[in-house]
Amino acid sequence: MNAPSPAPAVTPKPPRSTWRARALALLLGLALAALTLWTAVYFWLGSSPGRAQLLSLADLPAGVSVRAVRWGPAPDSLALGALTVSDPTGRELAHVTSASFDLGLSALLGGELVVDRAELALSHLTLATTDDGALDLVAALRPPRPPAVATATRKAPARTPTLDAVHIHVAEVWLDLPGLQAHLRDLRLAGALPAAPAGAPPAGELDLVASACHATWNKARRQVGFDECRVAASVDGHDLTVRSLTLRQREEVLMAQGHITTTTASTTSRWRAWGRLGRHEADQLLPGSFPLGFDFDGLDLATDGPNLAGSLATLVAPRWSAGPLSADHVALAIARFTAAPGLLVPEMDLAVDHLAAARLEGLDWSFEGLYVPSLTGDLQKRLLAEAAGWSSSWTLPTGTVGPVDLTLAADLKLTGGRLEATVETPVGHVLALGTLKSSPLTKRTSFVADLRFRDVAGPLADALLHDLDDDQRAALGPTPRGTAELDVDVDRADRFSPWQTELEWALGRLDSAHATPPTAFDWDGYAWVSTSAPPEDTTP
Repeated sequence: MNAPSPAPAVTPKPPRSTWRARALALLLGLALAALTLWTAVYFWLGSSPGRAQLLSLADLPAGVSVRAVRWGPAPDSLALGALTVSDPTGRELAHVTSASFDLGLSALLGGELVVDRAELALSHLTLATTDDGALDLVAALRPPRPPAVATATRKAPARTPTLDAVHIHVAEVWLDLPGLQAHLRDLRLAGALPAAPAGAPPAGELDLVASACHATWNKARRQVGFDECRVAASVDGHDLTVRSLTLRQREEVLMAQGHITTTTASTTSRWRAWGRLGRHEADQLLPGSFPLGFDFDGLDLATDGPNLAGSLATLVAPRWSAGPLSADHVALAIARFTAAPGLLVPEMDLAVDHLAAARLEGLDWSFEGLYVPSLTGDLQKRLLAEAAGWSSSWTLPTGTVGPVDLTLAADLKLTGGRLEATVETPVGHVLALGTLKSSPLTKRTSFVADLRFRDVAGPLADALLHDLDDDQRAALGPTPRGTAELDVDVDRADRFSPWQTELEWALGRLDSAHATPPTAFDWDGYAWVSTSAPPEDTTP
């Protein structure tokens, strides 16, 4: 009889506290290993070999150098120090004193570069153009051309980096473009660059503020500056929308909105602006025209390369000057203007909707309460202009007459042309046919006027017939008529000296339809002399 088999031994379960201890030890081991690995990587990246390895993986352009790289202490923190960008000649274009980035770790593990925050501080930044017209900084930052590889092994293009928030501070910015130089101080830029598909141009928002901005052009002969410059814009590939642009100089403020589209062939833009320009700014943009500055509103400007087109709702200026003419309290509106480059002068087209001035003066006379409903001008190798208007009064050296109806027509070239003007008053009618000669080199201008007048009386007759003695005036009767040719020289020594005007009789004939017997006088070069010839018909 077999003996009964013994019961199997039962292994007792360890206490619950023992399992907890083993799990905790495992977690602590993993954490210690991760900390050890992180510490090793952290210090290795801070060493010269680690920094060199990281920069080699970044594949930086040849003109970019980085002297310091720091990763951490947080896993998503990266900082660069003493980063410089140089052109092929070694000239330093930008110096970044510090740059810090907060990276998106989850996106980075997926092969996508997302920057939650970027802060850069630059001591200076220089932007100039290369021989092919590109910005030298862009050329220096262009990554090196990858070696030719088979299509099957070529990597897919990287996505555009995402910048959720970027802050850039540049102490000095220098811009050197063909015909334009600019300098900005204390430039601060903030914006964002959302993710874009592979190969797509960037899009985002940016705000720019500079404590001072100055620009020079025309070989540094023109310059303008503002105490504060602000720009809020949106970028969408080749399109730049300027939501607001503000330039402030003491109390003067200029504001604008615009849209710029850039392609490889050309750059077009559309702007709307309003504001006020002070004395200096107005003189730099329109030399000598508005010595006291001006206010404007409703400027609509479109550009297509060097071509301009637009309109202006209103411009108000306390004073306007053009050669020997000047006007006080001017207001005008421009319905249309265009400008395009020409051989010697730009080709322009102008249509003024209305022009008003409290006073227009020059050549020892003035018009008060002047209003011109319309004025048109066309400059296509020659200037063709027409205008008509009226004035409340015409002040001459001999007195004041009015009201006055005016017309003006001009056909001018660079060195001269023809002018025709009529002045209709209650005390006479005057027609002026003029020949204008100008020398752009010597800045001298001469004007020969052929005057024809009829039924003149009062101050107008006194002004036209001031060289006649009392007996000759009496012989002509109360309303003489006549023709006269005047030589008028308009000149000044330099741009800062006043205009000087000299008038001299050249030819002339005076008669009166109402005088009995018929009387006539001719100018012999020195004085008016009586003539027995029958009077000519001088009706304009």
